[in-house]
Amino acid sequence: KLREPVTRALAWCAELVSALPPSAELDSRSWRSDPLLRAFFSSVDDLREVLGASREVRDFFASHPSPAQRCHAMLSAVRSERTVLGSELQGDVMRRDVKQRSVSFGDRRLVRPAASDEELHRELEDRAFEVLVGYVLERIAALLASRHSLEERRSLLEAERRLARTRKAGLASLFGEQEEAEGEGLEAHYRRTSEALEQARARLDTLDDYIDRISEVLGEPQHYLQVHTLSLRLNVMNIVVEANDPSGHDLRLTEVSLADERRRVIVPVCFGAQELPPQKDFLAGA
Repeated sequence: KLREPVTRALAWCAELVSALPPSAELDSRSWRSDPLLRAFFSSVDDLREVLGASREVRDFFASHPSPAQRCHAMLSAVRSERTVLGSELQGDVMRRDVKQRSVSFGDRRLVRPAASDEELHRELEDRAFEVLVGYVLERIAALLASRHSLEERRSLLEAERRLARTRKAGLASLFGEQEEAEGEGLEAHYRRTSEALEQARARLDTLDDYIDRISEVLGEPQHYLQVHTLSLRLNVMNIVVEANDPSGHDLRLTEVSLADERRRVIVPVCFGAQELPPQKDFLAGA
């Protein structure tokens, strides 16, 4: 039952990866000439620090010791925007406290290091499929957690119903209409919770239900894992500027999203081992 959904998901992952832009050179010289790299990294030292912080990259070069070996990897980051106040030249007048859009790229990571573009693409296809499978497991875990929460809530409501019946049979019945109204509200809450619980159980009751939940995502992967192209014109301060502003550079960003929630900008890159900073020896200063 899962063969067709898995086949669809694998084909979609391959299609997404094949549409990625070519690898960008990630080195000191390129940082000075490439507006995209300058948007990602504030300085050459910042770039080298991100490279050196990647355990995957260091392990790759340790297992490929040739000086000529280059690493092909995926650089990813979270894009965020905020409104700031800055100065802006309008005609011959410099205006202050002008609202501007500032763009930043945080949580920068290098993943899936490979020896060639071809190998990187295969790694990224595997990674994309892993992301889809991980999302499926998250959805199933959320359904199970919701069912467990509803079961606990109904158990509490059942205890409250027993207490209410006891009170109704005792002195509390002297309060009349107020007691009746509270009892009706409790019964309505109990019915709604029971209905929600039955619906939650129906989604994960049998093995076929689990297969159906998996197929919902893997069978329609284009609804969950998507790649978008975003165009921005930024100046050297990562401020969004108008198309005719000579201080800006046009950037074409590739952004991947999972279920329209989690988004990351991705850039295939390649670089040599000489770009990594020396590994810190924490024992040297001990």
